[in-house]
Amino acid sequence: MRIMTAIVQNNGDLNEKNLAGTKNEKCRLKLAAASAMLKIVGNDSISANTNGHGDTTVHTTSAASSIITPTQWHTLATVLLDKEDFVREKFALKLHKGNKEKNSSSHYLNYFLS
Repeated sequence: MRIMTAIVQNNGDLNEKNLAGTKNEKCRLKLAAASAMLKIVGNDSISANTNGHGDTTVHTTSAASSIITPTQWHTLATVLLDKEDFVREKFALKLHKGNKEKNSSSHYLNYFLS
């Protein structure tokens, strides 16, 4: 998880020396790392319930949720603000697809972005 976080934080350049390849390759590596992080934490480790009063309670139910820190969540969320359109769009589609496959409402997405 730490390596993937470093790749996302450094815009696809793991060694931070601008030797990671072309801009397109770095963007694709960043997207792949973010997608992998999302897949790891999306394995039913997070669920949300809304009570009759509209209050949302978020539950973490598996060991996978304990391997990502709040800082890593924040780093993952920054992919939605990437400079490259295709990175933002593909990551948002993966988020949406994962949300749809879980047959949940937007609570998972809300937790992700909060």
